[in-house]
Amino acid sequence: MPFTLEEVDYWRNHPTGKDLLRMIMHAEGTKNYGGDPYRTLFGGGQFKGSFDKHPDILVNKDGYETTAAGPYQMITTTWNEAKDALGLPDFSPLSQDRAAIYLINRKLQQYDQSLPELQAGGMTPLIMENLADTWASLPNRQGKSWYNQPVKSYDELLGVYNQRSLDEAKKAEAVNLSESWLQKLNPFRKKESAFPGPLPPIPNEITTYGGNYE
Repeated sequence: MPFTLEEVDYWRNHPTGKDLLRMIMHAEGTKNYGGDPYRTLFGGGQFKGSFDKHPDILVNKDGYETTAAGPYQMITTTWNEAKDALGLPDFSPLSQDRAAIYLINRKLQQYDQSLPELQAGGMTPLIMENLADTWASLPNRQGKSWYNQPVKSYDELLGVYNQRSLDEAKKAEAVNLSESWLQKLNPFRKKESAFPGPLPPIPNEITTYGGNYE
């Protein structure tokens, strides 16, 4: 079924979408080259100039030849598919994020999966394998690339995907631990609510009082 720009932006801003983009960027290694991930070419080079369009620069490195660019290493033909489907005006970071979400959703639908299902059930080896058909750096269930390229392990990528949830759990645990210690130090302490609620109205005689303070 069609995937509108509004739906793309919903998932781009959703924690699940952010987790997916972070995982793919980690798999592609584009944050590790020291430049701007959104300008990164295959192998770590950087394209210059504007973001008006995909750079379409053919890079030959380590036996691989590709036009892959950006944090999600989209080749020109794949980018054009997403660009045309969504009406993207340029190759800006926003457009690259949108295209990646579009491609993720397209691939999941191809295998009768969906982003809501991923949100509910979490990342699995099967989902990662299905996405590996688009991103060569993701492993299939044999731990290999569909395109015979180096890949990160499923466990490493799962850890990256779950990092936000782990961080939130650690913060919640720290708050609970702090509250527990405060209660032990002062057993009679009452836990205050985060906000006491609305204040009572100011009596009318105070708001209308016009006395002389001299």
